[in-house]
Amino acid sequence: MWPRLSTTSLLQHLSGSKAASLQDGWKRALTAYGLAISNLQRAERLLTCIGHDVEMLNELSNPGHIDWEPMDHPDWLLLEIENNILIRPVQVQIAREMISPSSGANSIMQLNMGEGKSSVIVPIVAAALADGKNLVRVVVLKPLATQMFQLLLGKLGGLLNRRIFHMPISRSIRLDVRLAGRIRTLCEECMRLGGILLVQPEHLLSFELMGLERLLSGEAELGNVLIETQRWLEDNSRDILDESDEILSVKFELVYTMGTQRAVEFSPDRWLIIQHVLGLVSRFAEAVLCLFPQGLELRPVCPGGFPRIRILQPGAGDKLVEMIARDVCEAGLPGVPVWNLSPYLRSALFRFLTDANMGEADAVPLQHQAFGVDSMKKSLLLLKGLLADGILVFALQQKRWRVNYGLDLSRTMLAVPYRAKDIPSSRAEFSHPDATIVLSCLSYYYGGLSDEQLYTAFDKLLLYDYAQEEYDRWVKNAPMLPLAFHQLAGVNLSDPAQCTQTVFPSLRLAKSAIDFFISSIVFPKEMKEFPHKLSSSGWDLSQAKIHPTTGFSGTNDSRYCLPLSISQCDLPQQLHTNAAVLDYLLRPENSFEHAITTSRSESLDAESLLQMVIGAVPPVRVILDVGAQVLEWTNEEVARRWLSRVPASDAQATVYFDERNELSVMSRDGLTESLMISPFAKQMDLCLVYLDEAHTRGTDLKLPQNYRAAVTLGPDLTKDRLVQACMRMRKLGKGQSVMFCGPMEVECKILQCSGKTPSDIIEVADVLQWSISETCKSTRKCIPLWATQGLRSQRHHIAWSEFSNKRGEGFALDRAQSLLEDEAQSLQDRYGFGGRRSEERILLQDMEEPRLQTRRKELEAIRAKCREFKLTSLNDATLREEQERELSPENEVEREVERPLALTPLEHRVHGDVKRFIRQGILDRGSEAFQPAFQLFGQTSAVEWLEREAWPGHLLITTDFAKTVQVPEKQLSDSYLRPVHWVVSGKSKRAIHWVVLSPYEANELLPSIRQAKKVTLHVYSPRVNPSVRTLEDLSFCAIPAVPQSWSAPSPIVMHLNLFAGQLYLKSFDEYLSVCRFLGLCSRAPPDQVRVACDGFVARNSRPVLDEAMARECPFTISPVAFLRAVMALRRKGQSFQRSHVGKLLHGELLGPEAFE
Repeated sequence: MWPRLSTTSLLQHLSGSKAASLQDGWKRALTAYGLAISNLQRAERLLTCIGHDVEMLNELSNPGHIDWEPMDHPDWLLLEIENNILIRPVQVQIAREMISPSSGANSIMQLNMGEGKSSVIVPIVAAALADGKNLVRVVVLKPLATQMFQLLLGKLGGLLNRRIFHMPISRSIRLDVRLAGRIRTLCEECMRLGGILLVQPEHLLSFELMGLERLLSGEAELGNVLIETQRWLEDNSRDILDESDEILSVKFELVYTMGTQRAVEFSPDRWLIIQHVLGLVSRFAEAVLCLFPQGLELRPVCPGGFPRIRILQPGAGDKLVEMIARDVCEAGLPGVPVWNLSPYLRSALFRFLTDANMGEADAVPLQHQAFGVDSMKKSLLLLKGLLADGILVFALQQKRWRVNYGLDLSRTMLAVPYRAKDIPSSRAEFSHPDATIVLSCLSYYYGGLSDEQLYTAFDKLLLYDYAQEEYDRWVKNAPMLPLAFHQLAGVNLSDPAQCTQTVFPSLRLAKSAIDFFISSIVFPKEMKEFPHKLSSSGWDLSQAKIHPTTGFSGTNDSRYCLPLSISQCDLPQQLHTNAAVLDYLLRPENSFEHAITTSRSESLDAESLLQMVIGAVPPVRVILDVGAQVLEWTNEEVARRWLSRVPASDAQATVYFDERNELSVMSRDGLTESLMISPFAKQMDLCLVYLDEAHTRGTDLKLPQNYRAAVTLGPDLTKDRLVQACMRMRKLGKGQSVMFCGPMEVECKILQCSGKTPSDIIEVADVLQWSISETCKSTRKCIPLWATQGLRSQRHHIAWSEFSNKRGEGFALDRAQSLLEDEAQSLQDRYGFGGRRSEERILLQDMEEPRLQTRRKELEAIRAKCREFKLTSLNDATLREEQERELSPENEVEREVERPLALTPLEHRVHGDVKRFIRQGILDRGSEAFQPAFQLFGQTSAVEWLEREAWPGHLLITTDFAKTVQVPEKQLSDSYLRPVHWVVSGKSKRAIHWVVLSPYEANELLPSIRQAKKVTLHVYSPRVNPSVRTLEDLSFCAIPAVPQSWSAPSPIVMHLNLFAGQLYLKSFDEYLSVCRFLGLCSRAPPDQVRVACDGFVARNSRPVLDEAMARECPFTISPVAFLRAVMALRRKGQSFQRSHVGKLLHGELLGPEAFE
């Protein structure tokens, strides 16, 4: 019997490798058969277009098969038949240019939106290039990857019989040499079969870095296998970039972090200072608003909460920075004392904090006085970064909560970049640590704490010694909290109803509660840094290879920021694209409407937008929220509320994207279903349409010809994004129209850009002029990062070129190490004088680097563009704004808690001389059984600041108290210090001796103490909580009991408190005594007295300030650093800055009211 023949089985002989082996006669016959089917399909389409003039005209204008022969491209004919289309001439032109670029080099082209770039051109180009000699890779963005896979499968997987390969690569994949070889085999198989490899840009960059990372990690064989595969890919791959402007964006950068993870420098002070600065922002915002009524968007929340703040005018931002800096210079901040600075130095400090261009010579007096202590220096550098270098203004002016940044708790507790309203980037992070801290604080201030987070905060709070004191701060910021819960003991965490319904609602937005949560839970866990990194960017995706890389996009606004290795090569027939879109928008049916807002801040909120849309004439049936003005409601809420306010005769349903990013439709009865399976899919004339910001690009809906759309405008809206949104109206200029609207902030900018007054009418041309100016600003902001990535790319190129020239040899380890970059930067490097990076010196100061000599031409091109855009720095606010990079750190989130080593405990014993002291009251100070108390810290990390001879030796400790474990040589005993609880005192003929005992000694010697009555055993505990009574009088439960008139000598008590780590003083007089002993200033000094920034008074100035201090203070160098280290050891990581001693050691002055 003859085999059964079908249309499909016959036409499949024209596909791929089958067509190459087909005889010419059969090929002509099958091609003619295919053309007949194509003509029949066209005739059927013409019949369905009757009554639809526009569709009929489009079909008649394309007779098909113009400028290409089906005999030469049988795959294209099969694609037409399978998809019931005809390839248009413009698509053929673009496809030919992509298959064989006229420049012979990497290039990208522009084609208007809706012209079939992804649905037609990518498949036919891929089919033509996948000839068994090239590995065709279609590179798409992650959000479009699933859609592109389904599209390629549908277009190429049927008659064309092409396999679609998918090979995701990330650092999390565990590879060995065998699996690495399998990757090479799979790529070779894809090339041999004429398949298409669908990849995302991060897959390509990750694979490139993976080989280097494995090499640097000591896996030389695996690393070289991966690197050799990468070289094979460069020789054989042929890449097609879809949405090339986004793929090659300077905001996309993939990073492999390298080295041991560590806490960010100057933590926890780094985030505590930032929290205090944000407190000043809240305090001064109202005053700035009075001076600049339209310069600030201020939305107050509940009392005690942080208001929603956005800077709208540069003048308002400058004034806010000035007021904060002035307050810091007058009153200081916790941990940043300024009382000891003269008026001249405060003036210099004010300029240091507000003038980013202040020279190093002008800051010399400030450096001598204020930079003397490391903590003060770092604090002032951080404040300079926040204020003078613009990080604070950047966060409050150029970043919008829930639009540009917010939380994504599924992967981190820190703020992350958002790619659209309420849509976090999948793996992106802010790379600047201080910008991350500021934006994280704002995210929690604005959104508040959830019930789960408040439970966590309470659990953490209860572990602290000063829990009630901290809770009092929460209560102060929660005036609506019922009185019954003003004491921590009144909160029953085991009662969910009480917590979630009564307590938590009042604390949810309280700034003090939020500050505690993020400073004790979020930042200690998440704010980490790595010493080095490997990075790659769009420059590496578009590097020159044997086979050119080609791509396209709907706009060409990014052409100024393209890597040097790829260029914009628009066909002459497509040069009108930008003008055509602008022509559509400038037609008289399009307009700008002034929004009547309902909020005090004159922002365009969801309610205002909906009211305007409902009252619009002609009626608006589509909302394109490209300006991200709808923040209060979810997409579903917008759909429901809009539909409920429109008469049933006008609309029966609303189309929107749900939380799963699926196109859905909601009917009047509240039923929600996928649009694909809904009857409304073919009844779009009965539907309203709402597209949020994320879906105003790439969404294709067939809307009726008479539909009108409201297009929202927002800050920093570029022409590319605006045009992409407007072109969701595919028949714009052919019946469909748009109406622009925006908040007062945007209206003011449009008027300013167009030179109009508030009384003038804003026209569409003014809107376009403003969006074009925003595009220019955005481009300029991208250039510093573009230049930095370009310089890095040249270094990568040199290393890879050296490897490629040595076939058969492995990639040298020293070359891999040369590609490592510094990931962590110190505060000095970021904000200090002379902190310019090598990239800045090379690009802006023409510093020569010998290794770059072979790339001089490219280096000069990068420098020329920097000069063209008049760049003076690569580290200014414009670069910092673009520190929001599309990072894919991909570091293994594996944090190992470093616990103290398990050492061998020493056996307890009571020395004979200790027994003698107890039984006879005789103490031999020369015995090995005793040692001065403060010498104990000579075996800890505090020894660096210990002035041994200065500390008095009146207070002693026993050897059994001092030695707890067998400590290896050169190891510190920080984790093995005993707390102080037992003190014995004994009076001899010459003096009273004070000795600290171990608990074992106290227990063993207690019978002897009671029997001999030569010494007194005192119970002691350092006061670390203000609500606990002090035991420093040493009379509590003394054995034998002491008379009521008895009191311990003040000097001994002071030494004991400092040694044990007491945090709270009982009186102002005791505070003055401690200051005199330590040599610290307790009041604002006269001009002739030299006082360091930590409060330490110079020895020759003490008689002038306080004669008692001159007599009592034994120190020649400041003991502050030593005591801070001692307190940190005693507190075992818990903060003590808010206590009396903490404030004293951080340079703050205390008054009598602090002890009331």
